[in-house]
Amino acid sequence: MSAFLEDLRYALRQLHKGLRFATIVVLTLAFGIGAASAVLADVFGIKPIDPISFALAIATLLAVAVLAGYFPARRATRIDPIAAFRDCLPGPGGARQSTFRAVKPLAPVP
Repeated sequence: MSAFLEDLRYALRQLHKGLRFATIVVLTLAFGIGAASAVLADVFGIKPIDPISFALAIATLLAVAVLAGYFPARRATRIDPIAAFRDCLPGPGGARQSTFRAVKPLAPVP
């Protein structure tokens, strides 16, 4: 618990040192959120506290995050982990081995 309190004190000290910057950041964020809410309410007729809009926004962001992680993870499962690790180890003489041995070049190298 004492480490947490020390970290909290350090954060407050740093915030006090950069108080002007922190104030400008907080005010800018508040202005941006307020302006975005006003534009949405005025243009699209969406209330700033509409639970359906929040749920749809969260679902959309979740779907994008899942898809952004799914395809690289699926591709990574096709690689043998031992072979990938072996390729990263230093070879004879300390030189790193190529990690792209399985990738074929687009054109023949002269």
